[in-house]
Amino acid sequence: MVRQPPTERTRRRLKFVGVGFFITGINIVVLWVLVSGLGMFPILANLTRVGFTTQLHFYLHRRFTWKGAHTTSLWQQWYRFQLLKSGSTVLNQAAFAVLIMMGMPYMVAYLVSVAGLGVINLSVTGKLVFPSQAKPIEAKSPSKEPDAPVV
Repeated sequence: MVRQPPTERTRRRLKFVGVGFFITGINIVVLWVLVSGLGMFPILANLTRVGFTTQLHFYLHRRFTWKGAHTTSLWQQWYRFQLLKSGSTVLNQAAFAVLIMMGMPYMVAYLVSVAGLGVINLSVTGKLVFPSQAKPIEAKSPSKEPDAPVV
């Protein structure tokens, strides 16, 4: 079996997941510092950490996941990313708060609440925030072989 090279779409998904894992690690550290280090209430700390990491998240996706030619400006991308993150933050915060009130440890609640949003963000971010120009489909050129003789 010949192994096919990964498509651009597959590479982009892997980059998205890589950036997601990296940002999740950063979020865990920030959340831990705010709750365990500074004694902040977990629900407030979860909301606060968004402000610290959203800009880094945008930068990494723009530079790594979706680098290249886009149909939107930096300002449009930044604005749309902030809107997307605002919506996902509301959903994340609601899920996080419910899980905390149910007695779940704050780190587990964070991981559970962020997992589902990653799938949603993957499907929306490329289309809404970082749209790129579609590559034109190349027309097949006529065969350069001489016509077969007619018998």
